[in-house]
Amino acid sequence: MKKNRQRTKLNKIIALVTTAVLGVSALSPVYAAKTATETKIDEQNEKIEDLKEQQEAAEEAVEQLQQIKDGMENQLSGLNEDLSELSDSIEELSTQILRKEEEIDAKQAQIDEASAELEQSVAKQDQQYEDMKKRIRFMYEYSQGSVYMSLLSTGFSNFISKSEYIKDLTAYDRKMLEEYKAVTAEVIGKKTALEKEQAELVAAKKELTGLEDETKKQKEEVTASIQETREDIAESLEDIEDAQAIADAIDQQLQEAIAYEAELEKKKAAEDAARIAAIKAAEEANKNRQAVVVSDSSDAELLAALIYCEAGGEPYEGQLAVGSVVMNRVRSASFPNTVSGVIYQSGQFTPAASGRLATVLANNLTTNSCRSAANSVLAGNIPYPNYLYFRSARVSLPGVAVTWIGNQQFY
Repeated sequence: MKKNRQRTKLNKIIALVTTAVLGVSALSPVYAAKTATETKIDEQNEKIEDLKEQQEAAEEAVEQLQQIKDGMENQLSGLNEDLSELSDSIEELSTQILRKEEEIDAKQAQIDEASAELEQSVAKQDQQYEDMKKRIRFMYEYSQGSVYMSLLSTGFSNFISKSEYIKDLTAYDRKMLEEYKAVTAEVIGKKTALEKEQAELVAAKKELTGLEDETKKQKEEVTASIQETREDIAESLEDIEDAQAIADAIDQQLQEAIAYEAELEKKKAAEDAARIAAIKAAEEANKNRQAVVVSDSSDAELLAALIYCEAGGEPYEGQLAVGSVVMNRVRSASFPNTVSGVIYQSGQFTPAASGRLATVLANNLTTNSCRSAANSVLAGNIPYPNYLYFRSARVSLPGVAVTWIGNQQFY
C-alpha cells in the first residue's frame, strides 16, 4: 500500500511536467495591425515566458522527485538498521534457547539420578520393612513357644538379657525404617523440586521460542519492505531521469526560442531603421504640419496614464521620453495627428490593447510624476524631439542609433 502511494505521487509529478511540455502551442497573433516581425516577436516573447514557467515547474518536479528518492534512501537506511538489530536479536534468542535446552537436559539428568536414588531408597525401605516384619514374627513365635524352655535351659538372667536384646533390635529396626522413610521423602522432595525447575525451564524456552518466531516474522516483514523500497528507489531514479530529460528538453526549447527572438529583434531593428528613414523623409515633405491643440484635460489624463503604464517605474527623464515619443508621432505625417489617435493606434502601445490602460484610467492610478511629464510635453516642452520608438533593454538593436534612458532604449 505504501509503495502504491509513492508511485501515485511520482506519477502525478511526471504527468504534471509532461502536461506542461505538451502544453506548448502556437500563440495567436496579438494585434493584426502589427508587422509580421513585430507579431512574431510578441508571440516569441509569450512563448519564452511560457517556457520559463514550464522550466521552473520541471526543475521543481526534479527537485521534488529527488527529495522523495532521498527520503526513500533514508527509509532504506533505517530498515537496514532494523534488519541488523533483528538479526542480532534472533541470534541472541537462539543462543538463549540453546542454553535453556542444555539446562533442561542437565535438569533431566538430575531428575533421572533422583529417580534412581528414589527407587533405591524405596527398595531399601521396603526391604527394611520386610526384614522387620520377619524379625517381629520370629520373635513373636519364639516368645509364645519357647519362654519356658529358655528359662529352663539358660536361666532367668539370660532370659532377661535376650528380652532386652529383642527390644533393642526392634527399636533399631523401627529407627532404620523411619530413617529410610525420611530419606525417601527427601528424595521425593528433591525430585519434585527438580521437575518443577525443569517445567520452568521448558516454559522459559517456550517463551523464548515464541519471541524468536515473532522476531523472525518481523525480520521477514522488514526484508520485504527493504526489497520494496529498493524497487521504489530504482523506479524513482528512472522518474528523475525522465523528469530531467523533460527539463532539458524545455531548456533546449527555451534557448532556441531566445535565439530566434534575437534574430527577430535584429530583423525588427533593420525594419525600424528603414521605417524611421521613411518617416523622416516624409517629415521633410510636411515641415509645416502642426500638432493638434489640447482643448481639455482628457488628453492629459490619457497621456499620463500611458506614461504610467510604459514607464511608471522609470526615472522622470524616462517618463518625459515616453511622452516625447507620443508627441513626436502626433507631429509626424506617418501617424495619427491626435494624442488619442496615436495612443490607440492598432498594434502600437500594448497597454492600450491589453486593457491595462483602461484599468489605470478607471481607477485613477496615475502618479503625479507621470501627470507632470504629460503636461510638460503637451505644453510643447519636448526634450527628445527625434524619438518615435522605444523598447526595453532586453535585447540590442544592431544598426539602429539608440539612447538609453533608465532601463529603456529610445530611437
